[in-house]
Amino acid sequence: MNRIKHVAICAKDQESVAQFYEKVMGLKRVERGEEEGGAMGGRSIFLTDGYIALAIVPAGQQAERDVWLDHIGFIVDDGQGMFERLKQEDVAVYSDAPKPFYKVRALKGVDMDITTVSRGWPGINAD
Repeated sequence: MNRIKHVAICAKDQESVAQFYEKVMGLKRVERGEEEGGAMGGRSIFLTDGYIALAIVPAGQQAERDVWLDHIGFIVDDGQGMFERLKQEDVAVYSDAPKPFYKVRALKGVDMDITTVSRGWPGINAD
């Protein structure tokens, strides 16, 4: 079964947002992302409840909002099959071929990460 396993929030002040989710919601900090990303190319902070990975992605100081929901991520059982299905549904797939991880924009505005069980996100199990 395909599962939502990741949510990403963009934030100007990543550390204060991460601390809120740690102190108030009880999430655990897993690690800082090794790959650069986000609106300003900085590193994400990853937190988890053990089931879902929450990434706090850096936003530029010039951003109109301080914090916003950026995208969701799915772990899929069949990476090749999902790639083909998304193409059939006229979803913008930002990859020429299925990979263990790729980005799409569905419904003309919902950004999603698609990955297979072998890739996943920090601090969570694929199941």
